[in-house]
Amino acid sequence: MATRMTSPLAGIRWLRDAINLGARNPRTLVLAAALVLVCGIVPSLITTGLQFLFPNNQAMFVLAIGLSALIGLALAPVFAGFLQVIHAIETGQPTHARAIFAPYHTGVWKPVIGFSLLMWIVYAIAFALVVWAAGPEIRQIYADLLAASASGTEPMPMEPMPPGFMRAFAVGGVCGLLIGGIWTIGYGQIAIARRPVIASLIDGIVGTLKNIPALIVLLLAAALLSIALVIVFVIIVTVLGLIAKFVGGWLAMVLLVPLYIALALGIYIVMFGLAYAMWRDICAR
Repeated sequence: MATRMTSPLAGIRWLRDAINLGARNPRTLVLAAALVLVCGIVPSLITTGLQFLFPNNQAMFVLAIGLSALIGLALAPVFAGFLQVIHAIETGQPTHARAIFAPYHTGVWKPVIGFSLLMWIVYAIAFALVVWAAGPEIRQIYADLLAASASGTEPMPMEPMPPGFMRAFAVGGVCGLLIGGIWTIGYGQIAIARRPVIASLIDGIVGTLKNIPALIVLLLAAALLSIALVIVFVIIVTVLGLIAKFVGGWLAMVLLVPLYIALALGIYIVMFGLAYAMWRDICAR
């Protein structure tokens, strides 16, 4: 399946379509996103729980990270299932929220996990590039932060702008943009187009390189939208703080918890909506 080159302004269209996602079946979309959200926080809950039960234990810290990574890998097919649900909604096919678990029944979980393992290699390469670009000073700071996190001690204070930070930031930004495109296109090829693992990775790489201008426009548009949303969120939290001051903290908490949940659901829906819109324009027949 060949990948296509889109116009630079396609990035804005992808963001618009992601925001408007689910108009045909909003109930199923929100319920599916809620299930994905619950599955997505499982690895973090395990890591946090083990660190809470065994504080200042470096061996348990490493074990928690390993368990979190393995459980996250086992849950990767859920994300593919969510893309399948979005595809079904957008194409008018019948579906339901529990269909996010369909890859475990249809066998799609095997290529999804294989693709995820390949992406781990891509992540490792990107991380190595960022570490190399950072220079020895940043590497030492990162090592000190890891050691402090594992031992539960306070890290040493660092300079406001350590040498090599901007270089590492630039390399990390480029790697993040490319990895986002590769993951998005490749996952869509695995989950929806049912392409083989290696072919999906190649499609992801080629499709991303063909559409770098659109990805840059998408990044800029998403950054502007995020700034606007942060401003709105800060205003809402400020209002809730005033309510807590004059009425009571319990009422602010009652209002704030649903707000956080709605924000998390919105992030998941827009994120996967972006992934679907990109795959549809770059790969779908």
